[in-house]
Formats: sequence, structure tokens, C-alpha cells
Amino acid sequence: AMRRLRHVPIAWPVVPLLLLFFFLALDSMVADSPTMDEQNHLTRGLTFLATGDPHFSLEHPPLINTLSALPVFLLADVHIPLDDPSWGWRDGWYTFADRLLWQSGNDVTLVIFLARLPILFLTMGLALVGARFARELWGNSRQAALFAFAVLLFDPNLLAHGRYTTTDLGGTLFLL
Repeated sequence: AMRRLRHVPIAWPVVPLLLLFFFLALDSMVADSPTMDEQNHLTRGLTFLATGDPHFSLEHPPLINTLSALPVFLLADVHIPLDDPSWGWRDGWYTFADRLLWQSGNDVTLVIFLARLPILFLTMGLALVGARFARELWGNSRQAALFAFAVLLFDPNLLAHGRYTTTDLGGTLFLL
């Protein structure tokens, strides 16, 4: 039976697992309100895309925040209140983020949903990298790769946090 499994393309079990994870995460994203951090990360990315000014990105490099903001910037009719006085404050990003998300007439549900999508794809990429690592670690073992892949995808921590607009998953993926 194991010999026959070697001839099955690895994509056959991987694709259904990815789709299952994607739809589980998507379903939970729709009903989940934004976390406190998400508005700040999203604001950093949106303002960087709109102005090229990284002055709100003091704590995090702009790559993951910008990646999260990209679908919002391209697809949502989002108003970025650059005329708000908090834009000019060096440490005004909490205030500015609050005004951008909640007080500027933006569709918060759509904005947060779109911003979470890139992180969801990064989480799936993290599971693929983990599977590759397990395969190489265990002597090119497909079984080890598939086991690691499934464990990573359905780990409660990744299911819970692998869809939030933060830099955690992106940082983890790019450190591997």
C-alpha cells in the first residue's frame, strides 16, 4: 500500500487540506470583529501606500503591513484622513488609526476582510514551508511532509491567529 502512495501526486492531499483551511479561516474571518492591533497595522500599510511616508511604522518594518493594506488600497473605496491633525503627530498613530477605521465613513467589515486575506495566504505559505522542512528533515519523506502540513494548518494557534492583520505570521514565515 505504501508503494502505491508514492505514485500519488503530493498535490492531491495538499490541495484539499489547503482549501479546507482556507474556507475554515474565511468563515471565521467574516464573523470576527477587528482586534485592537489590526487597525494600527492596517493604518501603517495604508498610509505607506498612499504617501510613501513610513512615520507610523516605528515598531514594525512596513512590508507585511503594506501587503495587508494592498487589497484595501486597490479594491475598497477607502478614505484615508490625511487632513486629520493626528496625521502630523509623531506618536498619533493610535488616534489616526481609530479615525481612519471608525470615523471616516469606511466600510469597516469590507476593509478588515480585505486586509486579512494576504495574511491568510501567508499562513498557508507557512504551512507549505513547514511541510518542505519536515520532508527534508526526515529524508525526503512525503508522509512526514503531509503530517507536518496538516498539523501546521489545523493547529489551533494558526487557525486563530493566521488570519489577523498583524505582522506575526509574516515575520514567522520570512524567518524560516
